[in-house]
Amino acid sequence: MLDINFIKENAKKVQTGAHNKGFDIDINKVLTLDKQYRELLGEVENLRAKKNEISGEISKLDNQNRTKKKEEAENFALDGIEFYIDEHF
Repeated sequence: MLDINFIKENAKKVQTGAHNKGFDIDINKVLTLDKQYRELLGEVENLRAKKNEISGEISKLDNQNRTKKKEEAENFALDGIEFYIDEHF
């Protein structure tokens, strides 16, 4: 398997090499998918950071406010899922 950075830096060479070995590969599609993957990975990291922030806030609250904050966190998670679905489907 080739490293994605090698593919990025040598896209034409990789495309030619794959073709010479009888593989029909769309390198542009590979690069597009890698970009989407990295964007989604960034979104996941942002959501994790927000979750950790909210979890820290929840631990400091009394029971009534804790329930409210948990609902807020669930809504935030649902918004993230809806965003993903809207963007990718």
